[in-house]
Amino acid sequence: MAGGSFSSFDPTGEGKWEIYYQKFMFHCQRQKIGTDALRKAELISISSDDMFEFMESVCETSLSDEALTFAMICTKIEAHLQTGNVIMLTAEFNTRSQLPGESISEYITVLRKMAKPCEFGTACDRNIRDRLVVGVRSMDTRALLFRGGNQMTSEEAFQIAKSVEMSQQNAAKTENGHGLHKVAYSKNYEKNNNSEKNNKKSKCWRCGRGNHKPNECHFIKTVCRFCNVEGHIEKACITKKKGGKKTNPPSAQPSKVHQVTVEPHGQQVPPNNAYSEAGPSWANEYNEYSLGAMQVEVNINKVGILNIPPPIMFQAVVDGKIMEFETDCGSPIALISEAIQEKRWPGKKLEKSPLRLATWTKSPVTIKGYFWVKVSHNNCHENLPLFVGYGEGTSLLGRQWFDFLGIAVTVHNQVNKVNVTEGQGKLVAAPVEQTPQELLRYECFQPGLGEYKGKPISLKIDTTVKPKRCKARKVPFARRRAVEQVIDSKVAQGVWKGPLQSAEYSTPIVAVFQDKALPRLCGDYRATAN
Repeated sequence: MAGGSFSSFDPTGEGKWEIYYQKFMFHCQRQKIGTDALRKAELISISSDDMFEFMESVCETSLSDEALTFAMICTKIEAHLQTGNVIMLTAEFNTRSQLPGESISEYITVLRKMAKPCEFGTACDRNIRDRLVVGVRSMDTRALLFRGGNQMTSEEAFQIAKSVEMSQQNAAKTENGHGLHKVAYSKNYEKNNNSEKNNKKSKCWRCGRGNHKPNECHFIKTVCRFCNVEGHIEKACITKKKGGKKTNPPSAQPSKVHQVTVEPHGQQVPPNNAYSEAGPSWANEYNEYSLGAMQVEVNINKVGILNIPPPIMFQAVVDGKIMEFETDCGSPIALISEAIQEKRWPGKKLEKSPLRLATWTKSPVTIKGYFWVKVSHNNCHENLPLFVGYGEGTSLLGRQWFDFLGIAVTVHNQVNKVNVTEGQGKLVAAPVEQTPQELLRYECFQPGLGEYKGKPISLKIDTTVKPKRCKARKVPFARRRAVEQVIDSKVAQGVWKGPLQSAEYSTPIVAVFQDKALPRLCGDYRATAN
C-alpha cells in the first residue's frame, strides 16, 4: 500500500496540532490505514528528523516500543503543545467586540474560533450568543437582540443581526439617488451642480445638519412635533415644508395625560378597559402619570445664557449593590432601562405594569414591566417596585422612593411632602418640620434669636461732632398696624430697646412691604451717623 504524499508536522512552527491531527486522520482514511499500529508507522515514516526527535522526547521512550500506541503518542503531543492559558483566552473572548468595517458574518466566525480553546463545554453556544449581543456595534441591532429572550441561540441571534445589517445596507443604497439619463451641459454647470449634490449628501434628512449618515443620526427615534412621525425633527419635516397640516399626537384617552388622576380605593376603572387585571394596592391609586425626564439638546455656545444646572444624581443600595440614579421629581416611579435589567438581573421575571406613562410632550412611554427589589438606607430595608423600560437610558429615581430615602422637595424655603386625602381624590401639601427633633436639644437650633455672651462692645464716637436728630417719617394709616407689630416683636426679642423719651441721635425708619407679609424695617442712617 503506497503512502500518499503528506508533509510532516513542524513542532517549532505556527501550525496547530489539532488541525494537523484531523488532516492526518483523513489521510489514513483515504489510504485505508485502519489499524492503530499502521497509523503509528505512517506517522513516524512521514515525520522529519526534528519531528522524530520531538516525539521521542515527549513520549520519554523509544518510538519502536510496542507498548507505545498511536493514541498515546497523539495524547502526549497534544498535552505538550497545549500551552494556552484558559483564563487569558476567555478574557480575550469576552473583550472581543465587532471592529469597524467588520461584517456580522466575519464577527461570528471569529467568535466561534476563539470560543473553542476556552473550554466552555455545554455553555459554548450561550457565551457566543451573549458576546455577539454585547459586542455588536449597531445600537439598533443590539436593542433588537435584547428582545430575543433567554431561549435564543447564537444562530438565531446571528440571523437577526444579519437581517438588520442587510436592511441597513439596502437602505443606504436607496438613499444615494442617481440619474437615469445623461444630459450634456457645460463644465462650469457640472462643477457647480456637483458641489450642490455634495452639500445635499452631507446633510442628514432626519435633522437637516451634520456630516453623518441618517442611520447614525441622534434623532433616529425622535417623534416629529409637526407630523407626529418617528424618525426626524420638526426642522427637517418634509410635510411642514410642503405646507401640510399639523397632526396632533395620539392620546390614550380624551383627558390630558399630564394630569395626575387619583381614584378612591376599590373604585378605579382604567379607560378603555386597558389593564383590566387587578394590580397591587399602590397601582390602584394611580392610573396615569407624567414622566418628567426628557433629553435636552443644548447649544454649547449659548449654554452660558441658559445656565442649565447639571442633573442631581443619587446612589442607592439596591439588592446589596450600589446603583446611581438621576433624581426626577416629575417621575412618579423608579425606572431603569432594559439593558441595565438584563445586566444586573438577567432572566428576572417581570410583572405586568398597571400604569400609563407619558413624557412631557404627551408621547406614551412603553413599560416592559416591573419587579420588587430590596432597597437599603440608613440600616433600614424596604421592598420597593422597580420599573423597566425598553431600550437604553438613564436610571430615574421617582417620587415613589422619596419617602423611604429621605428625599424632600423644597419650595419657597418650605419643605413639603404630598399626602393623599382619603376618599376625596385630591393632593394636599402638608408642611414638614424643617428642624429635626434630635437637633432641637442644642441651643443654637432653638427657635428665636440668640444672645451675644462675650465681652462688652463699645463704639467710639467723636465728641466734637454735634448730634443730629431727624423727625420720623409718616406711615400710611392702612399700614401703621403692620409696622407696629414688627416694632413690638423686635422689642420683645431684645433687638431694639424702647420706647425712649429722648435720645441724642435719631433717624427715620424705612418700611419695605413685600406682598401681604409683614414689612421689613430698615434705618436710614444716611441722614445721621453711618
